[in-house]
Amino acid sequence: MAATKPVYEGNVCKTKVSQRTWERYQQIVRSNIKPVLGSKRLQELSRRHVEKAWKQLLQSGHHLPGKGLAVKTVKNIHGCFSDAMKWALDEELIATLPTYRATKFLKTTKPKADAHTPDECAELIRALEGHWLQPIVIVAMQTGLRLGEILALHWRHVDLEAKTLAIDSALTSTDELGTFVKDTKTEAGERVIALSPFTCDTLRKAQLNQAERNLRLQARSNDMPIFDSWPVTGKAGEYFMTWQVSNAYGRVTTRLLRQEKISRKLRFHDLRHTHLSLLLLDGAPVTTVAQRAGHKTAHTTMTTYAHAIAGSDRDLMAGLNEDYLRNAASP
Repeated sequence: MAATKPVYEGNVCKTKVSQRTWERYQQIVRSNIKPVLGSKRLQELSRRHVEKAWKQLLQSGHHLPGKGLAVKTVKNIHGCFSDAMKWALDEELIATLPTYRATKFLKTTKPKADAHTPDECAELIRALEGHWLQPIVIVAMQTGLRLGEILALHWRHVDLEAKTLAIDSALTSTDELGTFVKDTKTEAGERVIALSPFTCDTLRKAQLNQAERNLRLQARSNDMPIFDSWPVTGKAGEYFMTWQVSNAYGRVTTRLLRQEKISRKLRFHDLRHTHLSLLLLDGAPVTTVAQRAGHKTAHTTMTTYAHAIAGSDRDLMAGLNEDYLRNAASP
């Protein structure tokens, strides 16, 4: 089976997925698939072999001795391997798919998206006053953008008069190419969203601060990233790396929690969940929220934020005016 790997990777996989995904697939093959299936002949592979391999990963597939991989991780490994087997079937290297129904024993429950309450949002923004993270957090909390989308924003994407923001790219990093801007995850990811007045005020302040800094440094100022890496690297106009912001956010919120300035610490990505959950709890249509989130379909929004939709549904019924029916019904 190992002999077909370079052909698949070079001719098919690398041309169909992003650089980052391709590097992740390489890591999966090297660390997870090859140790349990690399010695098998491709034509001899059966569903039994694949099931046995995945069970082995569940039991002892972790790099730490005696520790297994999570079910979701094994499912991701299976997805990578399944793509390769479908290619092998198309190339007539195998007669049947050994991956078919090979994950039926893997049961997972989709974790509920965690989100801040409005009070928690207020205390977090208050606690971050004066910190370079505050405007980034406000934009994440008030737009629902992913961190990579926020860090790829330039001033040309913002229309403060019209109160709109255009999203057409995201920042990403790979071992081979370093940090670079790529297209959004899906066609639906390319979108224009409305901005709240508070978000516009935050961006105006950020724009003014950046202009004053550039004047002081005599730095070029033509359409820089809205949030450049100056606070961390001291280099104006250069992109952040996503891990620099997410790690800094983790460290700062840990300290704020210890100082009892915030009541709960969540991941940076949960700011996105917060925005979308609060919109749904406020009764916003699912289709509108899905478009704002850049989800390919409203189904993704409904499954991820089912808890918020249920709450919105209850509130809707609690506030429903039924007087016209009560008056018509007999006492």
